[in-house]
Amino acid sequence: MSVRRGGTQKGDLTLSKWQALKFCLISSICEPLAAIVFGLLFSGYLTTSFMAIMNAMVAGIMVILSIYELIPASLEYTTPKVCQ
Repeated sequence: MSVRRGGTQKGDLTLSKWQALKFCLISSICEPLAAIVFGLLFSGYLTTSFMAIMNAMVAGIMVILSIYELIPASLEYTTPKVCQ
């Protein structure tokens, strides 16, 4: 895989900060837009109990990700002296 400035072919990486910022902004717009569309389409079904269930599910997913991904990754980069 070649690395060059402004690469646009499949498999190329970019070294341009502006292009990276552009892709970051484009990908971050999707979540709020999906939330707005979901809220408009399903506003009749968004009860308090449904929102509580959804929040509990998301919290469970975050806990599992923390246990299985974040904690082991952080332990790889720490020394035994820090853990004492």
